[in-house]
Formats: sequence, structure tokens, C-alpha cells
Amino acid sequence: MSSKARPSILIVLMGSVGDVARGLPLVHAIKAAWPGCRVSWLVEPKSHGVVILHSAIDEVIRFERGAGLAAVWKLRKTLRARRFDLVLDLQRHFKSGLFSWLTGAPRRIGFHRNDTKEGNWLFSTETISARGEEVAKLDHYLTFLSHLGIPQPDPLEFGIRERATQVSLPAELEVLQGPLVGLVLGSSWRSKDWFAEGYSQLISGLLSRT
Repeated sequence: MSSKARPSILIVLMGSVGDVARGLPLVHAIKAAWPGCRVSWLVEPKSHGVVILHSAIDEVIRFERGAGLAAVWKLRKTLRARRFDLVLDLQRHFKSGLFSWLTGAPRRIGFHRNDTKEGNWLFSTETISARGEEVAKLDHYLTFLSHLGIPQPDPLEFGIRERATQVSLPAELEVLQGPLVGLVLGSSWRSKDWFAEGYSQLISGLLSRT
């Protein structure tokens, strides 16, 4: 993908915690395929705490959303200074496309025109194949790997296992035996909430496997 021995790669995914978490498996897959590469991640404050947990991300670049044009100008200087070889725009909006373009990277991969919003595709030098809204967001992200000729990871590695084991549990949970699973029921968007029956089936399935 690059003549450099250590290509520099930027992942642009700044949005919700759920979307950002689903993009994390790309990092280990990329590093396994291209040993020696450097992976940076552009994120906004609300999801910054998730990205910094990933053990294989070399640099987390934080865009201070809400700080106005001064923040955009500062980000442009930061992105240009990194001289990225490749940018993966996983967000498909105007802003992510603009930031991808501001890097000046020679290769900028984004979503297919039919799957983007706000003219995002105009900022890409190439795009993944069209998938459609019926395809899960995770599958959209994994399509970027296929586009790059990188094998699909199996199992998925989210890169936070080492950090998670360092977290101290509340005393009430320390006494519990067996696997411990935490569920976050609901989202910031009511339209994205799962039906109660779906949560019930998920919990029943988890309990049946313990």
C-alpha cells in the first residue's frame, strides 16, 4: 500500500460510543497484515475514553468539538504534520470527509457514494463497495479491510482486554463467581433502542451459555 517501511494510517471515526466501539477491531487486523505500520485515530471528546483503551493504537488525536473554527485550524495543522499515507473515513458525513481531506494523504478511502451523506464521498480518492442500510455497521467497517486485501478477523479483537483486566470491580461484584457480563440497555437515540424482546432473548442466551 505504501513504499514506506512504516506506513502511517489514520482512522477517522469521531461519533457515538457504539459506532466507535464497532470500529476498534480494524486496528489489530491492519497491524497483523502490515507489521510496523503506525495507526492513529481521530475522535471527539465523548468517545475519547473508549479509543484510548485500545492497546494497539499508537496515537489518539482529539478534535475539540464545540471550540469553533480555531479547533478546526489547529486540527488541520496537526493532521498535516503527521503526513499520513492512508486515511480510512468510517463516519461518512461531511465533517469526517473534510477532515480526511485536510490530512493531505494521497490515499483516502471512504464509503460508497450511495452509502454516504452530505457529499462525503467527494473527499475520498477511492471508496468501498456499496452495502446498503440493511447491512450492520460492523460489516460496513469490515468491508474496508476487504478493500485493502486484509483478511477478516476471526474472532474479533477489540484491543481493550489488557486494560479491562486492570479495572477494579465494585465490592458487590467481586463476590460473584463465573463469567461477568455487563449490558448497557438503551442508547442516546430512541430510534436505535432495541425491542424489549430482543434484550430478553440476548440475556437468556447468555445465561444458557454459562
